[in-house]
Amino acid sequence: MAEADTKPSATKNPVSRRVVILLFVLAGLVWLRDPVEFHIRLHKQLAAEVPDDAYIETVFDLPPGQFSAAVHALWESPKIPHRQAAMRLLALKVALNQVNELPPFRPLLVAALVDCDSGLRENALNLLVRIDGAAAAPHLLTHLQDSDNHIRTITMWHLRHLRVTNALPHIAEQLRDPDPHLAYESVQWLQRITGIEHGMRSKFMTRNSELAADKTAGHNHFQLARQSAISWWTHAQSGYPVIELPKLRPTRRSAPLNLVSFDLIQSDDRSKLDCSTLEKRPLLLYFFTAWNTFGMFGAQQVHEVAGDQLPVLAVSLDAIVNEHNLTHLEQQLGPPGSHSDSLAIGTLPYPLTQVTGMVEQSLQRIGFQLPVAYDVTGKLTRTLQAGEIPAYVLLDAEHRVVRRFAGTRRGETLVKTAIEAGLITNPAATVPSDVNAADRPASER
Repeated sequence: MAEADTKPSATKNPVSRRVVILLFVLAGLVWLRDPVEFHIRLHKQLAAEVPDDAYIETVFDLPPGQFSAAVHALWESPKIPHRQAAMRLLALKVALNQVNELPPFRPLLVAALVDCDSGLRENALNLLVRIDGAAAAPHLLTHLQDSDNHIRTITMWHLRHLRVTNALPHIAEQLRDPDPHLAYESVQWLQRITGIEHGMRSKFMTRNSELAADKTAGHNHFQLARQSAISWWTHAQSGYPVIELPKLRPTRRSAPLNLVSFDLIQSDDRSKLDCSTLEKRPLLLYFFTAWNTFGMFGAQQVHEVAGDQLPVLAVSLDAIVNEHNLTHLEQQLGPPGSHSDSLAIGTLPYPLTQVTGMVEQSLQRIGFQLPVAYDVTGKLTRTLQAGEIPAYVLLDAEHRVVRRFAGTRRGETLVKTAIEAGLITNPAATVPSDVNAADRPASER
């Protein structure tokens, strides 16, 4: 009888075990759903040319572990837009006063200091100063050797506000630099740190254009202050020991670009750019539009002093169909007519011949004499994040990105970067440093 009582319970046990196992499986699937979905979305963004802005916004609100994984994955990408997205996420932490969350990312920021993108270098310096304060001084001192005057100017500004006094001899070296903005910051630095007045007024009182333009009150005032600082340093330098600066590490270069794959065209007949003459040679790409010609002077200078070693190709963004271009095209060419051109990424509401003609006339007016290609697909611009014009991208002989600059750069900065990267030898001609503003394009004054 006892045996009969035990049989029914024996038949129920397997069912109970299956139910328990099923519940565990369902719970596991629910638990794994978010991580799996996270990795699928991240992989999709890493495969794209440019990460989606909406996705980047969602990353900021992820749990710390997933946020860290996403930022590091974006940073390890060989694509500049992805690394910029990683830095943008960290900068947002600072903007929202969440600086205490950044120390785990310090190695990433240190790596960014030698990235090929000058914008990433600048952001990394700013964030390291926010995290470490005066302890970031070794990184700042290292970048006093950067070939980019803009980076050196930012570095000097941080050193001045952190009152890193042992940098004084290296700051004084910048007084004779042909870049007036760099020399201006040098004088300001010396006044602030030494307490010796040289008559340099605040930059808020001097327009940027006046620093570089001869025969203006601001320029003359600046030159007098600079000469006063140089004279003081000539007599005082023996009292300031020179420290050896940490060595600047080699730049992280990108993967090689296949220029043929970007479908650049040479003219209004849509003939493809012949890239055969550019193979196995370093190259400077200069991105511009007819409505924004800032920076052409620097590109022209490179062509004049080093064009035999470093070809310069100007890339027009005017035929890219986007809101900014369409607005400016309407201002220049009037309301669209009945004729349009279908391009790879949209319909250009003007004949392509009309757009290229406008670009050529604009270049002729300012005496620009460089070969021009048109990025009608926008693919090259997106890949190099060159829509923030003016932009310069320096490529080595394998067409890997050596340096990307956003914003106007002087010719000597571009040539010096190419020399330090081993792309060219020191050219026989030198970039003129005393160019009168009247000889420069109006956009450069």
